[in-house]
Amino acid sequence: EEVDQKKKSQAIDRQLEEDSRRLRRECKILLLGSGESGKSTIVKQMKIIHLKGYSEDELYNYRPTVFKNLVECAKAVILAMRQFDLDLSTPENKEYADFLMDYTVESAGLSDLGFRIEDIIEQEHDAALGNGGLGRLAACFLDSLASLNYPAWGYGLRYRYGIFKQEIIDGYQVEVPDYWLDFNPWEFPRHDVIVDIQFYGHVNKSSDENGKSIAHWEGGETVQAVAYDVPIPGYATPSTNNLRLWSSKAASGEFDFQKFNSGDYESS
Repeated sequence: EEVDQKKKSQAIDRQLEEDSRRLRRECKILLLGSGESGKSTIVKQMKIIHLKGYSEDELYNYRPTVFKNLVECAKAVILAMRQFDLDLSTPENKEYADFLMDYTVESAGLSDLGFRIEDIIEQEHDAALGNGGLGRLAACFLDSLASLNYPAWGYGLRYRYGIFKQEIIDGYQVEVPDYWLDFNPWEFPRHDVIVDIQFYGHVNKSSDENGKSIAHWEGGETVQAVAYDVPIPGYATPSTNNLRLWSSKAASGEFDFQKFNSGDYESS
């Protein structure tokens, strides 16, 4: 019996020693940050560098993302060349450039399935593009930075109507104003910080006396952006960061929710 107990004790000692060696090789990392701040990206990069990388299924699933990034990068280069009046070397390259500017990965995938993306877009007038989700993430991120005693400055849009209220009218869900900014004690208007923002119009190019090309923005509509500062204090730290939100008022007055509900965002 003593022999068995001794063997068990030795086995336990060996296991403890093996676990101790294994733990000395481990490196634990605590990643702090709000959603969309890059935590998962760091983990994926470590996996690619130090492990076996992606599996075959992961590589297949990431193909559309890689293709989309390549197309978007190519479009950015083509737009920059056109902006600086740089011509492509051959007519064939110009055809390729025109093709890329009209090409989207989504439309190509739907085409393989026998559908047109234009027909699908017409079926859904409201694209549901977030309505302020990133603004909330920015506030959470600044709050985390202030609590960690890191100075920071954030910018965002001052959504006048929040995420809207929903009502059911004649069996349909429609959005109505949600005046969530009324009686808000946490923001400070900065009427001394006003920026003119131009929409629509066109670029008119001319040359100065030295022959240098100059671009002028003409026509369109000018909207004034007014700054509002929202202090973001940290927990148990002396840091208070600032979130500057930019507000604008429509020249036509009140927001037209009827046009917004029908998908006519520009006119609303």
